[in-house]
Amino acid sequence: MMDLPLSRHARTRMQQRSIPPIIVAPIWEYGCNIRHDGASVYFLNREARNRLKRHIGARPYAQMENRLDAYVVVSDDGTIVTVGWRYKRFKRPGRRANERRDSHRRTRRDRRRVLTGGGLEEYSKSRP
Repeated sequence: MMDLPLSRHARTRMQQRSIPPIIVAPIWEYGCNIRHDGASVYFLNREARNRLKRHIGARPYAQMENRLDAYVVVSDDGTIVTVGWRYKRFKRPGRRANERRDSHRRTRRDRRRVLTGGGLEEYSKSRP
């Protein structure tokens, strides 16, 4: 694998949480990432797990599969800040549920105006 640039805190957390470097390296290498509080959080979703399985083979993957539910936090300079076990799913950043729901309602209302003959002018005025 590769030589991991670990911070002192990450080294301590790996020891406390029993996460070996042989697990951290593939998560960082193959995992997908999300931005959170100015750092990148790497974890393995289904696609990343399949990519890892194809690359290392089925037998080695089966031996490490039960330990791949971890995450790796990497700073912008490439240093691993901390590691931990995932026990909840990560929420993807994006629009809030209320905004999605409201925009969906507006779209349906606009479609209804067009379909019932409410006037194309009225539809084009409501659209940005």
